[in-house]
Amino acid sequence: MKLALTVLIALLLAPLAALHAAEPPRTTRSVHAPLWVGRPPSDAVSGLVRLENGEIRHYDYGFDPTPTIFHHPDFLPTSYLFSRDQGLTWQSQEVAKGHYGADVRSPVSGEYLRLQTRKDGVYVIKSLGGIDGEWTIRRVWETPISVRPEPNMTRSVVFIRGGKRALVPWSTFGRFETDKDIPFPANNRVGTFYSDDDGQTWQRSNLITAPAHEINERDKAFRWQNGAYEPSVVELRDGRVWMIIRTSLDFHYQAFSTDGGATWSQPEPSPFYGTLTDPTIGRLKDGRLLFLWNNTTPLPEFPKNEFTAPFVNANAQSGVGEDVFTNRDALHGAISDDDGKTWRGFREVLLNARRNDGNYGETGGLDRSVHQPQWVEVESGHLVVSVGQHWLHRSLFVFDPSWLLETKRQCDFSNGLDDWSVQGYKKGIRGHCSFNRYESSTLVPHPDDAKRRVLNVRHSGRADAIFPRGGAAWNFPGGKAGFVETRIRLQQDFGGARLCLLDRWLNPTDPTVASLAMGHLDLASRGKLKPQQWHTLRFTWKSAEAGAEIEVTLDGQPFGKLPVTRSALHGISYLHFQSTSANRDSGLLIESVRAEMTHP
Repeated sequence: MKLALTVLIALLLAPLAALHAAEPPRTTRSVHAPLWVGRPPSDAVSGLVRLENGEIRHYDYGFDPTPTIFHHPDFLPTSYLFSRDQGLTWQSQEVAKGHYGADVRSPVSGEYLRLQTRKDGVYVIKSLGGIDGEWTIRRVWETPISVRPEPNMTRSVVFIRGGKRALVPWSTFGRFETDKDIPFPANNRVGTFYSDDDGQTWQRSNLITAPAHEINERDKAFRWQNGAYEPSVVELRDGRVWMIIRTSLDFHYQAFSTDGGATWSQPEPSPFYGTLTDPTIGRLKDGRLLFLWNNTTPLPEFPKNEFTAPFVNANAQSGVGEDVFTNRDALHGAISDDDGKTWRGFREVLLNARRNDGNYGETGGLDRSVHQPQWVEVESGHLVVSVGQHWLHRSLFVFDPSWLLETKRQCDFSNGLDDWSVQGYKKGIRGHCSFNRYESSTLVPHPDDAKRRVLNVRHSGRADAIFPRGGAAWNFPGGKAGFVETRIRLQQDFGGARLCLLDRWLNPTDPTVASLAMGHLDLASRGKLKPQQWHTLRFTWKSAEAGAEIEVTLDGQPFGKLPVTRSALHGISYLHFQSTSANRDSGLLIESVRAEMTHP
């Protein structure tokens, strides 16, 4: 046990050691693209706060604060990280007994507030004399709970109506007596607590839920049935409040309130993909809306006896419990300057650095990867983002939101696989809701230049793989018009491949990718592309609406047209490669990719 703990701590500290080995930027103004700056001290769903003097803190209340502690008593903090240079460097500080910490400062009183669940109800935590003054904690909503508390039940306070109303989105977890009238599987509901007297008294809105996941042509079994869970809210310019909700479906759901969060409309699909992951929406100082979420769809569900033995959760067969998460490795961002009517970006702001780990599911702890983001804006307009749960997967990073508005991207693998998703999955659920991983596509020496590397996509022939056909997914700024091109070379025994254009992240080895693509091109082993020669394929579209056409050129010459078979509401943002060979082959090589979008 002692040796295992030593290994875990070494793994935890390794990225920090690498960070300190490099010279960090002197100011945030020199940061543009997302820059990894540290690791949150606990589950990143809450605890991040920017003080009035500019200092940033991240308290450690929540799940998995260390490799050996499941959670702190009553989810109260014992320490926090702090940064006094806008999030570029961080130090740790223990908290004094009775210092409870909070995420948001009231614009009315200047005191800090948060709501926290405990076994007997919901409590308000409030500072007296500022964040380092005295603290009070008292119950504001009594709830007879007979099982463990759910720490993600409440999120950070959002102030609306010019700061006069405090609004807290929250979710049940099938524990409250009021939920017993709701039959499974829609047993989780969401709503808001609200206060008009700076947190002294609170009222609760109506509770709403989303439809259950159903078995369909793609999913042959049930997903974990969450109903509605872990919402995020923002006040719109017309006075409505917009709620975006985690569900078990392919889309986040949304609801609206016209009375400041006291009552909510019936939920409906939102314009954003997202499955069993937490969305976070908020408003920047310049008035634009920022949305951070996992623009992803998991592997298709299959019966839990085919690939998953040993299986640790028998209830998951019917959707009662968790089974395995396969869509939390990519975090995305988008910006709207018209209050949510249109959006730009759809870029990966973070890929899970451990997405290819061979022991992915065997490092202890609970949920892995990079979802449930929170963020604060610093003086320069840059964002400090905290994301992730498991101690090896949590990340703090800084970026300039204008980076989301870029229209071009390219890659030649000079930075390795930093920009790519290539993970494949090994049979058998390991640990908590995880498959161990491997690189389904690998970097190999460039056949013409020993100093360079190229990506080899092929059928791996692995007997331990759930889906042995290798794949690779590359993201670019989303666009309703634009082009993406790639330079590729077919190997001598190439057995076939498929290139898909997508508006979301799908697993590299997902066998159903073509059914969800805007368009796809199949390359046969005996086609127009000559083996052992480099070719440039370009895909150009002027509309991402169903019925439009994607023009394809090969080495600058017309190669055909692909029908847009599915509309992309926000445009196309992914190029996805996958082997279609029936057997192990040498596949194809990717030398480079390049994309450029056109916006009106």
